[in-house]
Amino acid sequence: MIPRIFQLAFALMKQEAQQRTTDRLTFACTCSFLEIYNEHFYDLLSPKCTSLEVHEGPSGNVFVKSLSKHPFSCFAAVMALVQRGAKNWRVAGTNMNRESSRSHSFFTCNIESTRASAIAGLLSSTSLTSQALKASGATEERLKEATSINTSLSQLGKVIMALLESLKDEKRHVPYRNSKLTFLLKDSLGGNFKTTMVVCISLPLEGSYRESLGTLKFAQRAKLVHNKAVVNEATEGEKDALKKEIARLKVVGLLAQKAAAGGEDAQECMESLSLELAGVREELARAGST
Repeated sequence: MIPRIFQLAFALMKQEAQQRTTDRLTFACTCSFLEIYNEHFYDLLSPKCTSLEVHEGPSGNVFVKSLSKHPFSCFAAVMALVQRGAKNWRVAGTNMNRESSRSHSFFTCNIESTRASAIAGLLSSTSLTSQALKASGATEERLKEATSINTSLSQLGKVIMALLESLKDEKRHVPYRNSKLTFLLKDSLGGNFKTTMVVCISLPLEGSYRESLGTLKFAQRAKLVHNKAVVNEATEGEKDALKKEIARLKVVGLLAQKAAAGGEDAQECMESLSLELAGVREELARAGST
């Protein structure tokens, strides 16, 4: 999925830049890749980074402090980063898979477009794994890993149920902080994200029927959660433009007053006012065409 997502993303960015050549539209892209292994965070792109902790910002956004961010500018560059991180992702053999994921992983990409203002978009791809303890034959270290994985998934199920109940009772507490997985998924579940869940199940064979049915029921509940996504636009870059516009409007108002009062400068003021109004019409026409 990730290759297809970024092929489309770069195609859209190229198209947008070509359509807005006069706006000097630019894009800046960074990504990070982490895993949650036995309830600890690990940076898959910078394994030496330690002491990673999840925090909640003033606006309610959740982030992992000290997680490395890597810039990229093309499809080949981002895929190289994905492959590099995948080599550090913990896997091990079980009775069910030769390479079974031993952790949940998050590949997150931030894309920011800049013109007069900055609009930022966050794309997060989360890979959730589950473990059938008996069927996998997990023991010792594999059993510890499987227990941690299933415990966090259980907490995720509780969060989803609490979110559904909060639709009827707004005071219902949602236990996001009960696990690192659910806390990191706070924006994706009931937050400022548009979320899509892709479910991978086995063929309806006798050995995997219960696991597949459980996965489908989990997805069915998650589908009922409602998010409220809004455009993340930073207005800081517009301050200077707004100040200039206010100053210009003051001049226009002064010219209009002089023109209305008559006198020797009335004709000159009318001409200046006409030029200002013509400029406003051109700006409105350009805004309408975009």
